[in-house]
Amino acid sequence: MSEHPPHDDDVEYTDDPAEALGYTDYDWDTLDDDEVALHDAILDMSLEELDSLDVEALTDLQRWAAAQSLSDHDEEARFLELALRLVHNPEGHPALDYGEIGVEILNDYLLVEQWDDATELLKAVTPLVTDDPHFSARFTAIIAMLSGAVEDGLEAFQHLIDNAGEDAMLLLAIAEDLISVEAFDAARGVLEEAELLGKRDKDGDVVNGVAEARAFMQQVIDEVGEEG
Repeated sequence: MSEHPPHDDDVEYTDDPAEALGYTDYDWDTLDDDEVALHDAILDMSLEELDSLDVEALTDLQRWAAAQSLSDHDEEARFLELALRLVHNPEGHPALDYGEIGVEILNDYLLVEQWDDATELLKAVTPLVTDDPHFSARFTAIIAMLSGAVEDGLEAFQHLIDNAGEDAMLLLAIAEDLISVEAFDAARGVLEEAELLGKRDKDGDVVNGVAEARAFMQQVIDEVGEEG
């Protein structure tokens, strides 16, 4: 099988589809050989070849390859159009992580401050992120903070914290969200709470995660200055 590069240029190159953006941990050997071959070929197509593709005849797996290839050719509007099609009309291909594709677009919207588009897309993405029941609430709080509704955002985060109970991993995720919106003081308090729970339960993943989050927070502070 050929390599399946992620859309995000900052992601380390990998030949494992499960580690690339938008793919699940699925056994590709069980897929149709012709489907996989065309998927791989699309990733390496020229723009002219991509223009000649019949998108309607493609599977979702091949459409995701086409979207990534269009992005590689700096055709971001066309990438977005095709990626949104996957999110809004998923055919349920087992090798695709539709939620991850949706989150990628959501993050792109946040980077260009398209708050309304992000809020609307969140409705479609939420049912696709099946491993995080708090996804919608977390992302709603992030959008509020970034769009300038800081008090509403902090209130939403506090509601999440209050309802997290002793779920240390959820508290860690909330802290990372707070760091991402530069709410450093709030993040410190949540990290401390998560660390106490991790140490009490002898949960090395939580304790190590807290240490990594603190290191990342310091890096962000050094780069942007402390405003949170």
